[in-house]
Amino acid sequence: MNESTSPLRGDAAWQRTADELAAGFAAGDLGRLQPLLAPDARWHGAGPGGCSSAVEVLAWIEAASGPPTRFELRRLLRSGDRLRLELVVHPGGQEVHQVAQLDAQGRIELLLDYDDPDVADADVQAPVAAPPGGLVEDLVPFVDVLDVPRSVEFYGLLGFAVTAEHRVDGRQVWVFLSRGSARLMLVETPEPVDPSRQGTVFYLYSDDLAALRVHLRANGVLPSAIVDGSPGPRQELRLDDPDGYTLMIAQRDPAGGTPDG
Repeated sequence: MNESTSPLRGDAAWQRTADELAAGFAAGDLGRLQPLLAPDARWHGAGPGGCSSAVEVLAWIEAASGPPTRFELRRLLRSGDRLRLELVVHPGGQEVHQVAQLDAQGRIELLLDYDDPDVADADVQAPVAAPPGGLVEDLVPFVDVLDVPRSVEFYGLLGFAVTAEHRVDGRQVWVFLSRGSARLMLVETPEPVDPSRQGTVFYLYSDDLAALRVHLRANGVLPSAIVDGSPGPRQELRLDDPDGYTLMIAQRDPAGGTPDG
């Protein structure tokens, strides 16, 4: 059942998480998943809106796994800080394909569901060198972040660069980022952002969404698969930034406008 595509970076915590997942499913005891989840674990697939905390994830699992429902872990593949799960739901035999991103303590911090098992298999592999492409061009929000340099690094993967900044005692506390016509301001906040309380989703557009997705994966960021967003854009993906803000990125139409006009 277990496969390994690469060592787990020498960290036994990630190996223990993989082993405990397998043992929990084998015993039919999904309560053993609780210590494997980071407190702010997110699950993009657990119904409308998904889950944004370990409490929500466990509640969803409990609601979905009552008698006579049973989950069988058919396959567990490990690569770096990611786990690839292939589950079968009984009765019915429905296959569920997932990829879990683990934090430094080996806990699940992000869980993504996939319709296509081949895309899930590709995403669990360690990033490989790839050129950037399809970078973002339209966005002007002003958001609170816990760590400005960390967020600057993340948004740099989407093509943003610092064009202005303010420092206090040498520390970046405010930055203005630009990428083409897109602009973004980040300001330091002393309190962590709560993803479950966000009322806004950032919607962005790319000229080459598939290339952007390859670029993100090559830099260790795990976006969702590209899906049909009808009645909105026909191709879009979902992505979380370091503070848990949700980014929806859509393919820009060939004429250069947004897919919805």
